Amino acid sequence: MNRKYYRLYYKRWDGNIGAGLEEYVPGVTQEIKMFASVFLKQNTSDYELICSLIDSYVATDGPVKLMTTQLVDRYTLDHLRTKYPNIVFRRIRGSQIENVRNLTDDALRRRSTLVEKMEDDSHE
Repeated sequence: MNRKYYRLYYKRWDGNIGAGLEEYVPGVTQEIKMFASVFLKQNTSDYELICSLIDSYVATDGPVKLMTTQLVDRYTLDHLRTKYPNIVFRRIRGSQIENVRNLTDDALRRRSTLVEKMEDDSHE
């Protein structure tokens, strides 16, 4: 089974949370397979937020690599690794995260959630 790749970014603002999540194909083109611009009208812990996003948008039926820029503390990361043993969590920064940061800002501006799945022309 092929590994799936995701990038996640979120930020808290004014008692709300905006999150950007995308599934992508690694490589030169970084083709996007799915993106979600998620607006949450509540404040929750980093752990609960990440679990909620994974449960809602990440295909956890196979191996997954989840990249996040959040400075999630080691304690939270250890709990996530225990709950999702098939997900490899990695921190990234810089230009790789620009798209999901834009999705985050977009969700906070729109105050609603938008999810888009790209049509897959190839048959695996």
